[in-house]
Amino acid sequence: MKLPLNFEIKKYGLYVRLINESDAEFIVKLRTQEKARFMNTVSSDVEKQKEWIREYKIREHAGLDYYFIYYLNETALGINRIYNIQEDSFVGGSFVFLNCDFEIPIFATLIEDYIGFEILDKSACFGNIKKENKRAIKYNKLYGADFIYEDETEVFFISTKKMYLKKKAKFERLFYIN
Repeated sequence: MKLPLNFEIKKYGLYVRLINESDAEFIVKLRTQEKARFMNTVSSDVEKQKEWIREYKIREHAGLDYYFIYYLNETALGINRIYNIQEDSFVGGSFVFLNCDFEIPIFATLIEDYIGFEILDKSACFGNIKKENKRAIKYNKLYGADFIYEDETEVFFISTKKMYLKKKAKFERLFYIN
């Protein structure tokens, strides 16, 4: 299963679509801010980001990698990716948002999992977080990810479709959403 090239979704009050070249400036703004320090570094050159997006679009078209931008009330808030898509699994990551209400990252994670588990019909989501990123590790523990191992620099985790469905029901009840 692949996402359509014009994929977009409205869920939990957020509008989500695949990135395009016109998002390069926003992506550079997000990826070069202090809170993105634990991610792979990117150039502050918007033209280089556009070039990266053109190369990414080839992977998107092949169904290997999806890079999303999230909006609330027509204001871009953040980005994340589903990548390294395999027959039965995917990796979720590159998750960075502007300062926003605490529930927005939870909704974005639910949307990422909805896409990976329900639309793409995968059964496992893997991820890795740099050990210094204590906040992201804590968030993933609270969200319910199972940590599977760590090396000198990173912590690795897994979420399953079954775990996601439980989390989804819990958070939808908690936030009175469906």
